Amino acid sequence: MQFVNIVELNALEFHLEGVLLNLIFLYMAKIWAAFVREWSLIEKSMKYYEGPKNAKIKIVVAMVSIMGIALFEHALVTSQIAWTSIRNNPLSFFNASREYFVHHEFVEVFHFVPYSIWTGLFFKLLIIQKTFIWSFIDVFISTVSICFHCKMVQISRKVARLSAYEEKNCMIWRSTREDYTKLSKLCQIVNSKLRWLIILSFFNNVYHILSQLFNSLKPNDDAMHKIYFCISFTLLILRMTTVCVYAGSICDEQDRLITVLTTAPSGVYNIEVERFIMHLDTFEMALSGSNFFKITKGLLLKISSAIVTLRISVNSV
Repeated sequence: MQFVNIVELNALEFHLEGVLLNLIFLYMAKIWAAFVREWSLIEKSMKYYEGPKNAKIKIVVAMVSIMGIALFEHALVTSQIAWTSIRNNPLSFFNASREYFVHHEFVEVFHFVPYSIWTGLFFKLLIIQKTFIWSFIDVFISTVSICFHCKMVQISRKVARLSAYEEKNCMIWRSTREDYTKLSKLCQIVNSKLRWLIILSFFNNVYHILSQLFNSLKPNDDAMHKIYFCISFTLLILRMTTVCVYAGSICDEQDRLITVLTTAPSGVYNIEVERFIMHLDTFEMALSGSNFFKITKGLLLKISSAIVTLRISVNSV
């Protein structure tokens, strides 16, 4: 097994990822108006519910966290390669930049295109753009998850209030159940529109984690490289964890809603509450990658266990 052949796949995967993301964003732009209309119907239906708290703060925290991790990780990659190039050419900036662009950063490009520093800078800007797009899909999925979770919390609070006041009016319970039914239909719409975005996001995150794990198998005594690997690998894990935690909160809120309804006083139990509980039991509210997987906090443990198993298997070979 030659490390260089597998590592060179990273460049191909990164460029292919950029093309696919651009195509998905073009598709999203096409269906965005219809998507927003469906969401606005839910907003109008639930306008009398208690407003969500700290939603904007959560969105800002998610955006800053994911973009900050991406920026820091990209800076680590760039600085690690630049340090190697400068160390090999300490007396010539031109030779160092040439090694950086030709022998490390864009080997596949300058194999066909004559080298110039301006060409290298142009392709470097494209790489920064692709890094931003890669990070933006995680921010987008997290933002949708936060907004959807806020709607779930609004319904949970209303149900908890109705249960605490021992509300017996079937029409009020029916209205609440129908709002939840609308929300579950919106969840299906979100999954149908965002399924490829979700799949590509998790594929990219898992691929880059495995790629870093594979690179760690190469014998290397460079202390700078070891520090870079530890920090970069940790940042990639944190990035995927952030997406899973925000998206998994939807499923957690559904579990809390089931608990509230099943522990409600017997005096409030009626046909609408029964139908509500049946709906909760038969439909899992969660973002899904085309039904290949559902984003829950448990998914993070499954991915982690698979990565650990892979590392142990590789070490035993």
